[in-house]
Amino acid sequence: MKRLVFYRLRTLTAQLCVMLCVMLCVALCLGQIAPAMVLAQTTTPPAEADVVRLLEQATWGPTDASVARVQQIGFEAWLQEQFNAPLTGYPNLAVPPANHCEACPEGSPPTCERDLYTMYPLQVRFFQNALRGQDQVRQRVAFALHKILVVSSNTISQPSAMSRYLNILFNQAFGNYRDILKEITLNPAMGDYLDMVNNAKPNLRTGVEPNENYAREVLQLFSIGKVMLNADGSVKKDAAGNAIPTYTQDQIEGFAHTFTGWTYAPLPGVASKWKNPRNYVAPMILYRNAQGVDEQHAKEAKQLLQYPGARFPTLLSNQDGEMDLQQALDNIFYHP
Repeated sequence: MKRLVFYRLRTLTAQLCVMLCVMLCVALCLGQIAPAMVLAQTTTPPAEADVVRLLEQATWGPTDASVARVQQIGFEAWLQEQFNAPLTGYPNLAVPPANHCEACPEGSPPTCERDLYTMYPLQVRFFQNALRGQDQVRQRVAFALHKILVVSSNTISQPSAMSRYLNILFNQAFGNYRDILKEITLNPAMGDYLDMVNNAKPNLRTGVEPNENYAREVLQLFSIGKVMLNADGSVKKDAAGNAIPTYTQDQIEGFAHTFTGWTYAPLPGVASKWKNPRNYVAPMILYRNAQGVDEQHAKEAKQLLQYPGARFPTLLSNQDGEMDLQQALDNIFYHP
């Protein structure tokens, strides 16, 4: 178990290093780092060893052509080319019938089930993108995001569901992380994987409380982590030398109650109801009854993250579920 945990941490650290390296390059190109921090530009082509190192970190590996291109135009111009490169991504696959026999009747090609009901077409596309796609930096950032904002095919077996989740990571690879958090939160594959979809308000009769799975993961894995950090990444400690946690159980419960009332989007031509049938094509929706009331959303006040200058540390009672969601994501995103 310890070896497995170490391997996962080492893998995540490597992916984060790739992201940080790329983000630094982006910041340099966009002028977000002071000129005094940037080495002076020269007309001398970059050394091959430096080019290879960059391409090993920011692409799927250097080639003779890519090394020559970076040496020809320089690091910044190459990065600008990467930001503007045609996006590869994944096709939005059609949703196959639930009945495998209906989709693959007798006489179908032997690859029918593999192509419709497994990750095979996405795996093929991944390697096609890696080998042929021009948007190498985008692919590496999207891959790193996938290692953080995880949806697993062990649970989500429909390639049509996974392709739409993966395209969020591709489309938002150079975007604002707040936008990524919102799209990922409402993605039905993520909702299914981490139990946010059909997460109902507290049931006073049965005593059942909202599911806390997504509330924990969005804090622990997707954003702020379990302990407070200093600016240099070291762990903040209290007077007794103990690590300072970033959140409490009460705050987890506050987020769990915030993430209630959302269900799959209704299928085309079908009226919406609470617990709509699975629909991985469109983002999840806040369920509203015939009167427009989000009756499955918890309406009590909710305690969220408390920090200096906190955005929405407490959600007011009787707020609409969509407002609660927006304010909760702001509360997470602006945590220092």
